[in-house]
Amino acid sequence: MKRNAGILFLCGAWLLCLQGRVFAFEDIRYDLKGRLDPETKTITAEETLSFTNDTGESLPEIYLRVYPNHDYSRKEILSLYKYGSYFKINPFPGGVDKGSFSLKGVQQETASGPQALACQIEGEDKTVLKVSLKQPLGHGESITLSLSFTARVPHRYGRYGWHEGTFALNRWYPVLSVYLNKQWVNHPDYLLHMPYVSDAAVYQLSLDVPREYVVATGCDVVARSPSSDGWDRVQASSSAPLRELSVAVSRDYGVVEARHGEVLIKSYYLPKDREQAVKAAGFAADLIKFYGRLFGPYPYKEFSIVPVFLGYGGSQNAGMIFVDSRLYEMPSFLDRYFDFLVSHETGHQWWYNVVGNDEFRHLWLDEGINSYGILRYINDKYGANARIIDAPEWVRVFIPIPSFNDARTYRWWYFAKKGLDQPVISDVSSFFEPSLIFTVAYGKGSSVVAMLSDYLGPERFEELMRRYYRDHEFKTADLADFMRTANEVSGEDLGWFFRQWLYKEGGTKYSLERKGKDLVLKRGNDIIMPLKVAMEFKDGTRDVVTLDGKAEEQVVPVPEGRTLKSARLDEDARLLDVDKVDDSWPRKVNARLVPFYHPLYDIPLFIPNDAYSWITGPSFSKYGVGLKSSFQRPGDYILFAASHYDFHSESVKSSFGFEKNNLFGSYVSWGFELLHQNALTEKEDDLLSYKVYLRRELALAYSLFETNSHVTLYLLHNQARGKTGFLGTREEADGLHYRQKKETIVGATYEAVNGGAFPDPSHGYKLNATQEVGGHILGGDDSFSRTSLEWDKYMEIKNGHKVAFRLKGGYGYPDDKYLFYLGSDTELRGYDYKSVQGSSVLLGSLEYRFPLARSLDVEFPYRVASLDEVQGVVFFDAGSAWYDDFNEPGFQKDVGFGLRFYFNIAGAAERFALRIDTAFPLDGDKKAAHVWVGLNQAF
Repeated sequence: MKRNAGILFLCGAWLLCLQGRVFAFEDIRYDLKGRLDPETKTITAEETLSFTNDTGESLPEIYLRVYPNHDYSRKEILSLYKYGSYFKINPFPGGVDKGSFSLKGVQQETASGPQALACQIEGEDKTVLKVSLKQPLGHGESITLSLSFTARVPHRYGRYGWHEGTFALNRWYPVLSVYLNKQWVNHPDYLLHMPYVSDAAVYQLSLDVPREYVVATGCDVVARSPSSDGWDRVQASSSAPLRELSVAVSRDYGVVEARHGEVLIKSYYLPKDREQAVKAAGFAADLIKFYGRLFGPYPYKEFSIVPVFLGYGGSQNAGMIFVDSRLYEMPSFLDRYFDFLVSHETGHQWWYNVVGNDEFRHLWLDEGINSYGILRYINDKYGANARIIDAPEWVRVFIPIPSFNDARTYRWWYFAKKGLDQPVISDVSSFFEPSLIFTVAYGKGSSVVAMLSDYLGPERFEELMRRYYRDHEFKTADLADFMRTANEVSGEDLGWFFRQWLYKEGGTKYSLERKGKDLVLKRGNDIIMPLKVAMEFKDGTRDVVTLDGKAEEQVVPVPEGRTLKSARLDEDARLLDVDKVDDSWPRKVNARLVPFYHPLYDIPLFIPNDAYSWITGPSFSKYGVGLKSSFQRPGDYILFAASHYDFHSESVKSSFGFEKNNLFGSYVSWGFELLHQNALTEKEDDLLSYKVYLRRELALAYSLFETNSHVTLYLLHNQARGKTGFLGTREEADGLHYRQKKETIVGATYEAVNGGAFPDPSHGYKLNATQEVGGHILGGDDSFSRTSLEWDKYMEIKNGHKVAFRLKGGYGYPDDKYLFYLGSDTELRGYDYKSVQGSSVLLGSLEYRFPLARSLDVEFPYRVASLDEVQGVVFFDAGSAWYDDFNEPGFQKDVGFGLRFYFNIAGAAERFALRIDTAFPLDGDKKAAHVWVGLNQAF
């Protein structure tokens, strides 16, 4: 009888499997019934939560997370504005809005009826809900809780908020906390990345919305039917457990559908974006197919791609993804990048949703693994070492295009050289700059997975990943689970690998040198990896030697009778190496003649980082044309020389300079520049000038057009202070007069940028302080000192209406020297350029900035750029520059108005404003208007 029962059981299980995958996870269930009112931006809902205590502990209280109740501190708000500059958005387009959350009560369902439970909200950010039970919940016992709440959705960009009638609702309801290692996990709600850890659960959703609104969820929609006059009820359920239930709602959504096998892919879109939605659906289908082969099948019936006003690339949700609406505006030549972004978020259905993890502590388990998988997908689809832009070969002659592999490694390599690396396994809140999360957890993290794959070999590695995926399906895994699976599959203890790559900073530091007739492999730090050395001989043959890499110095013998031509370690670039120039003997030099030497060639991302580069070609200066040549050790130093004919001064300007980065292994650089001007007419004199500087960056740059916080010490002779960066970013205080003839100056400047979001700050400030001394040294014939201080303050009144205030003062000695000026496109705009002069200066400016037209979406050909917003400005300037008597000149004043035209470049790559100001002087007979044109705000 027992035998027959066993046979019947196996037959039944086999029949069930024929119908699809079997899921028995029913320990946690959510039943959500709510109503979203788009007019009042409120959600009114009731939640029933049921689960079984399988912790092995008796639980006297239950914890839930109420993320909509997050009480933003001022520091967090300023961080969001600053971080918004990184993604070129204002996170609060209508002014700071925290939203609200009101919990009406918590009840426990019992046999005798509902019992009210005591509860309180805890935590510094007010997102932890503690529910005290009448009786402790024992192991194996089940409980059902009923909650009712009302939430007002804030007007903001992000994974929870609304903008232009579109709602993004991630973790909008109370979510059960995870119980791990005998404690509840209640991490702070870190706003600048995903700090979550959630148990997978079964969901039922019933949501009432106005009839014209479209609802997208991570569930399989069961039905939509009228619920009341003008309203519909959307009912949905999950066909398999979800990590959470996100919802997006908009009356503007359209949808296209595609299929991969049994999976229905729904790609939603906002008006004008249908073509991109079709592409997104195809990208998701390709990724689902690829990941299905690589890791395991997608377990759901549906998958949704939904554009929302996210403010950054994309957000992983269960059964669906959010994609920033601006990405749908990218030009077609960035389709590969659009594929990369959509596929990355789609890949999180495997690593985050099906296999969960603690994203606050072990972010690598989803971001590192998924980033590795996406890079494999991209290279499999578009070819090995696929370029980010699919461009003809002739385009690449003029513009260097990096590969996805290059981009993954470059950011980590760049920051590691500056001493900004940190262990992959770090709490997300420990990264001093949020962009370092992408550098370490994503970039370095994916490289770690790639090195593990290379070490194990494709068969063992893919077995490891498929087994890890299968064994932890709908569970919350941790690092120990992954390491244990890796050890079991590999048949060896891989602790040495994980300890050095996940818990240490930096990468390998091997180098090759010649010693007599043999090679010597040197190891510069304590990170050890097996590696290969490829040797090429003058007879045309080659050998590859495998080394364990353990010795600090190891001889690589050259076979008798053969003459070594060259050698290369790690020729396939599989190791995460801090300095790859030293990986070859003799050192490689890439010499290139280019048809146009433009600023991209001075950025290490656009040149190979495994060799010295010598680049020469025609180039342009501000007023001329000529030739430029540079010799670079990428990321470390650049030596350059250039000669240009200047049409403005009718002279030939020749320059020679050097810049050394990563001084002391930190974010410090020093450099010098010599400039000789050979006058071809009598209008100008010959001039020799130079500058030497030492610069410490205090923050990471968020924009190509804005300066970042820094401290600089410098010595100038016949030159102006400042550094001209890519696309002409000026890093100098306006209003300092430089004679640039027989003038030697020693100075220091400090700039603090604590505002955002650029280019139209709503909050924060900028501070610039400069001290300079001119003297009779090194050919200088002028002696003076001057101090200047400028403070700019930004405030938002409401809904895009802003006030900007500037106060600037400067004092110089002696008082008969021309040291400061006013009158320009940014200072005292009603007066001619440099028309107000003195040894000291005082200036105040007030601007009122208000929106004239928003969300324009006026596209330029090929969607290279789009006009997004037009802003009006009215302003008042008052300033004075004087010599020995402050009262003598009096204050000059002007009023004016202006326009700001805001452009997005390539969707969301960059943002800038075209500034047009008309200013009217208010003093004397000077009534002529001055019209100025520039980039971004005047201050």
